[in-house]
Amino acid sequence: MATIDPELSANDALGLRRLPDVDAVQAFVVTAQCGSMRAAAADMNTSPTSIRRAVARLERHVEGRLFTRTRAGVRLTALGRAQLVNAQRAVYILGEALGRPRARTRPRLTKRSIAGYC
Repeated sequence: MATIDPELSANDALGLRRLPDVDAVQAFVVTAQCGSMRAAAADMNTSPTSIRRAVARLERHVEGRLFTRTRAGVRLTALGRAQLVNAQRAVYILGEALGRPRARTRPRLTKRSIAGYC
């Protein structure tokens, strides 16, 4: 049986990277879809400062800039474009798995559920 260094966390011992904050991933996805942090904040019913901080946490996690900030809003960087598809999938999967209780009836389609954010 392998000996695990007590100084290492379970994730480190298994060679796993720490997962990013789910709220930060969602903030990234919504900001990318809305084109601005202010619009993303309105859509998520939070403050632009909260969105900026969440995106900054995710940027630290991926060790790079996800957006180029402009006065008009944000544009995805090459890293942001590369990360977006997987981030969208992760948000969708978590939303399906954990976001709403399972109903015995067919889910109601709404404009928001079809169109997504913004």
